[in-house]
Amino acid sequence: MPASTPAHPYSTATQLRLYDLTRRRAVAMADGVGLMFCRGDVLWWSTGGRTVTAWQTLYLRTLT
Repeated sequence: MPASTPAHPYSTATQLRLYDLTRRRAVAMADGVGLMFCRGDVLWWSTGGRTVTAWQTLYLRTLT
């Protein structure tokens, strides 16, 4: 289950974390996440600022 949480309580930047069901722990995927979407088996998120934005994608079925 994807979740985004603030990297620091006073920061506007967020960290994308995935929960590993097998190991029962959260794994940090990315820092400084702006937007995050999930549809079907694909998760994608943006990083960067207002002038430069990069998008990353992850096909969730590839995770083992």
